[in-house]
Amino acid sequence: MDVRCTTLDAKGTVTTTATHLSKSELCSKYQIQPRDLRKLDSGVPTVVPTILSRKHCIILTMLHLRVVITAKEVTIFDSVGSEDSWLKGVFVWSAEHSLKATGKAAHGLPYEFRALEACLISVVAALENDLSNIRSHVIELLGVMEDHIDRDNLRLMLQYSRKLSIFQKRAALVQECLDELLANDDDLAAMYLTSKLQGKPRAPDEHEEIELLLESFSKQCEEIANVRHTEDIIELILDANRNSLLGLDLRVSIATLGLTAGAMIAALFGMLTSHLESTPYSFPVVTLFAFASAGLVTGFGLRKLRRLRKIGLGWREELRAAGDRWAAKKRSKRRD
Repeated sequence: MDVRCTTLDAKGTVTTTATHLSKSELCSKYQIQPRDLRKLDSGVPTVVPTILSRKHCIILTMLHLRVVITAKEVTIFDSVGSEDSWLKGVFVWSAEHSLKATGKAAHGLPYEFRALEACLISVVAALENDLSNIRSHVIELLGVMEDHIDRDNLRLMLQYSRKLSIFQKRAALVQECLDELLANDDDLAAMYLTSKLQGKPRAPDEHEEIELLLESFSKQCEEIANVRHTEDIIELILDANRNSLLGLDLRVSIATLGLTAGAMIAALFGMLTSHLESTPYSFPVVTLFAFASAGLVTGFGLRKLRRLRKIGLGWREELRAAGDRWAAKKRSKRRD
């Protein structure tokens, strides 16, 4: 089975575009096992991101990227879907500029690390773009729900909540992949392909450059993956709206109780014969007494309800409190 790929040389110049290579050619060229190519020629999008360190190359499969990095070239394999193809084109353009950097512009990093950095920058940019799209849709929907809540809006809210959960899982998997690599000193040292090519392989504890690089992107992915508060706010709004409906139901029940109390007086007056009905002032007196009783019962019930409401039933107060708690948490993390 053949796969299509694009190759960038050591100077960052595209040498081949949409070249077809067979599995045997890839295994021979990069000196890797066929099992390492399962994700490179897969017909489905990458679900679990991986970074594999091999003797002569680094294999990266992450989101829209399927890349093999050596000490002298970068091979980018075609991804699935039009959006992934567009992201791949953007990555090729940015990788050209990153790989052409030398000396101080590249911060002294070897070729393979500059290529890996370009890959991780593309991954983080894709995650941030997805998060921005979800956030804009959610904010717009929340603005609509302030004035009107119906079944369609709730259905959209459910869809955005699911998208947010899927996005959080993707970002968390990327972070987990980087953390697993950081925990393995042998793999980190094996990623110094240029040193191997020069006959100076690194010791397992000599990997400061790649460790700092991966830690930086791991922190960025951790921050992106920490979007649970957005989903909590969505659930909080739904719970607050439910509380508002319960509060309205309680008010209606209290008002019904008051009307029932007034109707009971009228019923008693109508059933019993006390000769008061012949008195000219009996009707207005009983009517006023019935209305007064209904008002007293209703007022007493509403007063009790207000005392029991230790928090506001409006979702704006709860949303503001949740936002304050999240902001305080972010400030504490920054201080740490």
